[in-house]
Amino acid sequence: MVVGWSVLAGCPGDDGMAEGGATTITSGASSAGDDTGTTTSHASTGSTSADDSTGASTGEPGLPARLGVTANWQARSLSVIDLDAIAAGAQTREAIVARTIDLSAWAPGPLQVELAPDGVTAVVSVSPGFFGGFLGSAIGADEVEQEGTLLVVDLLDETITEIPTVHVPMGIAIEPGGARAFTANYGLDDPVGTTMSLIDLAAGAVLEEVEVGARPEQVSLSADGSLGMINVVSLGGVRVFETADPGGTLSDALEIGSDPSDVAFVPGTSLVVVTNSLDPSNYVVIDVADPAMPVQVAVGPSPLGSFYGATHVPGSDDVLLTASDFVSVHLFRVTIGADGTPSEQWQASRSGVAFPLGAAIDVEAGLALIAVPGPNVLMIQPLDGGAATEVPWQAATGPTYVALGG
Repeated sequence: MVVGWSVLAGCPGDDGMAEGGATTITSGASSAGDDTGTTTSHASTGSTSADDSTGASTGEPGLPARLGVTANWQARSLSVIDLDAIAAGAQTREAIVARTIDLSAWAPGPLQVELAPDGVTAVVSVSPGFFGGFLGSAIGADEVEQEGTLLVVDLLDETITEIPTVHVPMGIAIEPGGARAFTANYGLDDPVGTTMSLIDLAAGAVLEEVEVGARPEQVSLSADGSLGMINVVSLGGVRVFETADPGGTLSDALEIGSDPSDVAFVPGTSLVVVTNSLDPSNYVVIDVADPAMPVQVAVGPSPLGSFYGATHVPGSDDVLLTASDFVSVHLFRVTIGADGTPSEQWQASRSGVAFPLGAAIDVEAGLALIAVPGPNVLMIQPLDGGAATEVPWQAATGPTYVALGG
């Protein structure tokens, strides 16, 4: 159904130690149309960055030609979604979801997910993130287990590999070649996460654990995969690193606010957009031409409420930002000039108590997909700022994230 989004042109606007090595599990039957928010465990013991996503093309039997995946947090599952069905105007979950993969063995459920370039390998953080307290209660997650881990899920054969990291992960970034992933390890209420993990996806193993400071939330990589940036809440800033040697090249923190949040590189430039959720709530543009000494070059206006998500729009110098004031959700499409100066293209708003973590961009269809926990819907927003639609997703709190392969 079409919902009440308004478009305003030019508006201003903690840590769990895991034991042992990787474990692989084979999931059993899956359901394409389950939107009740409940799952049944069939598991038995056995043997992109999404910022630049355009939708994975797999051609694999049993999977859509162009697919994405949603993290259905408290329903404890992943859903493989058919991007062509969405582009054709499908408006029910049954018409969009090709299969649902059961993750009921892992509490509190998948918070974030990214897809590797092969389009069938999903890297999943099972985590409470920062939804274990007031923020979770505000969106309906009253009981959030203080547990978590990292999973690698094959969407085709539904094998699941658990990779222990020293702290519970939240944000994920995958190298353009798909060989390695980085995780920002936010941790639990107690103990707190202080690390970034470098993961060998083929081996299912941790290559390096890098101390970055308490409460890292999100990590992002440049389009060529040579640089990365991670936000660190306790430091009030972001740190830059070279992916060839993350631990040896980690910069000092560039302070930008009390609660730095999401990170989006602008390809073809040395510019990165970072959101601040609190004190102040805004977004900043950072130049990483010298990775060892990142420099803030511009500050965007503050919205009503808190900024969080930042996602690059492929084929442009634009970034799509998400914000929430706990009365409405707001989207902003912003163009980043060559000197870093931002200019807003449009703003869209939806009433409701929610806190979206970001967007996934299907540039072929001209759509942004936003997981909106609270209302528990998948938002489908045209990139030209036109009227959005929404699809009811589940009874439990979620979905919390959408990823498309690229």
